[in-house]
Amino acid sequence: MEKKIFIIFFFVLLLALPFINKAAHIDDVAFLYVARQIVKDPFEPYSFNLEWSSYSGLAAHITTDPPLVPYYTAIIIYFFGETEWILHLFYIIFPLLAGISMFYISKKFSSKPLFAALFLIASVAFVVNSNNLMFDVPFLAFFLLSVTFFVYGTDSDNNYLIFLGAFFCGLAYLIKYSGLIILPILVVYSLTRKKFKPILYLMAPLLIILLWNLYTFAIYGVPHNIQILKWLFQSQQPFTPRSTIVRLITNFTYIGGATLFPLMLLYPFIIDRKNKLAYIVITVFASVLSVALYFISAKFVYRYTIFQLVLFAFFLSTGMFFLFVLARYYHKPLLNLIKYKNFPENKKSANNIFLFSWFLIVFLYNSTLAGGAVRYVTALIPPMTMMYFNIVDDYRFLKQKYLKNFVFLGFLLTFVLSIFVAYADYEFASTYKSFAEVAKQYETPDNTIWYSGHLGFQYYMDKKGYTILKLNDNSPEKGDIVIKARLPSPRKFSPLLKERLALLDVKGYKGNLILKVHNPKARAGFYTYGGGFLPYSFSGSNLEDFEVYEVVK
Repeated sequence: MEKKIFIIFFFVLLLALPFINKAAHIDDVAFLYVARQIVKDPFEPYSFNLEWSSYSGLAAHITTDPPLVPYYTAIIIYFFGETEWILHLFYIIFPLLAGISMFYISKKFSSKPLFAALFLIASVAFVVNSNNLMFDVPFLAFFLLSVTFFVYGTDSDNNYLIFLGAFFCGLAYLIKYSGLIILPILVVYSLTRKKFKPILYLMAPLLIILLWNLYTFAIYGVPHNIQILKWLFQSQQPFTPRSTIVRLITNFTYIGGATLFPLMLLYPFIIDRKNKLAYIVITVFASVLSVALYFISAKFVYRYTIFQLVLFAFFLSTGMFFLFVLARYYHKPLLNLIKYKNFPENKKSANNIFLFSWFLIVFLYNSTLAGGAVRYVTALIPPMTMMYFNIVDDYRFLKQKYLKNFVFLGFLLTFVLSIFVAYADYEFASTYKSFAEVAKQYETPDNTIWYSGHLGFQYYMDKKGYTILKLNDNSPEKGDIVIKARLPSPRKFSPLLKERLALLDVKGYKGNLILKVHNPKARAGFYTYGGGFLPYSFSGSNLEDFEVYEVVK
């Protein structure tokens, strides 16, 4: 094993172990419920009723992802239970696989493979999401495994490796339906190598896709993939101008703030006079959007502050500028290919087409069907980091004697920023686990504790045996307690229940940091742009507020 692999191991563990006891968080909860069901009946993963946000009913109609990772989680739960640190310990395999795969891919496409791998595993988006039990980092790990095996197999005409690449593409699909985007990426690689036989192996993931949908059709009466697409088009409204604009903006702000350290996306490229002029134009545009957002946000519950708008303009301009840099230095080979001119006559040109196509396919996907959360950016970081170091090398913005110092400083700043953001998210996740213990003080032998709210709040209140308030539920009786968490999609009280409630207490939780990751007062929407267009922000506001009501009549 190469010594550089041990460096990757070291940094993955360094960034994971401090957060190994992180509370179940955001969508972790739904996936843990699916895993519980698999323990009970491994052949029907969605055959249970799920209360989730404004939805209530069969899990097959609510859960949006396939169950491959929950099957893995179910094995852990079966043998070791649902203890947080044990689950996170077993999940470390995914960032390790992602980091190692990234290193071997980068050996094919970059002169600095270790740098590209280290910047991936130290990026904000990767570090925070690798400390959750959600599917984004497991998906990225299988995504990169698929590309690694396929690329090495295609280059060496090794059919076994090509098949493994195709097979891992199918497994990535069984983690997230986003796995479909891997198929065109692998096709592009085959075409740039002028090899068509590897494309035939992509029948393997297509067969996996077919079999999974036939299986879910047989059990639930509709293919799960079709069910989720139907839900996506009805509730998310992709491709509409408003939806696309919002996703584009958040893509840029997330790239600008949650990938490499933001200033690295400017320097050293801004040394070039043409790039400097482009950044000035982009900054003016971002500033105009920031001013517009100031007036638009007057209609929001929480208006953007001047500082938050400055941060928004900075992240937005930085993300847009880096995309300009990529387009400027990578567009020619792709443009020639589109014009059917100069089909990649050399390896470097073919590599450029592949990397830029990979980035573009994921970026367009995130701007239409997906996007709106930092976790989607994780799939952009691999091609992004490889292109970053290729541009720095090819155009020699920095002398060699300064380059190592620049990379070391950039990595250190990225590492430190990721640690702080990860800790802020760790604090936020902990509030729900902590409050579930505090809720005992409102319990008496004669009353029932009800709660409204989902995600981590639902998980820990449910574990304590408290009762979820269903849609338009007026069941609570006099003397009962109803607790609402303000952030995790609480359901509105039914009009009849609302008349019978009296506010008893408000329990607020402050964090140790003013850095916030998912907080509408901070306009930070790390997990959904509904909280704000910033991936993280700064505010003295509470992490969460819990409203405690008593049923008085």
